[in-house]
Amino acid sequence: MGSRDEAAKAVYGALARKRNRRLKHVHPMVADAALGIIMESYDALMHHNEHWAAFKRQFPDATSKELEQIYLEHNWGKGVEAARQVLARMLDPAAAPGVDEESREKIHEALILDRSLQMGRRTDAWEAAGIRRN
Repeated sequence: MGSRDEAAKAVYGALARKRNRRLKHVHPMVADAALGIIMESYDALMHHNEHWAAFKRQFPDATSKELEQIYLEHNWGKGVEAARQVLARMLDPAAAPGVDEESREKIHEALILDRSLQMGRRTDAWEAAGIRRN
């Protein structure tokens, strides 16, 4: 788990140095979940030799750790919407029976605060679907 924590810190540091607006407008819990989703996608994709070879060709001098860093920095924002959806599902005791009430409260608070960060949000996808149902 240590290497994932180091990777997350490195990505956050790199994004902050670049003044990535999206990072500033996403709640840290949502950003952590998004980063986790993208890390999992990296692990899944790079287990296929053809994906690894194609990615390595783009950055021939990069080490495997640098390749992971490049992938995470470039793609972490693509996991934000999925992270919001996953966290929202964790609020339902039937969908996530292993999540305790205290964690649900923290997730709920994070999603409310994240919702207030308008600049980092898309107005389509799951929000619109939720509004139509109500």
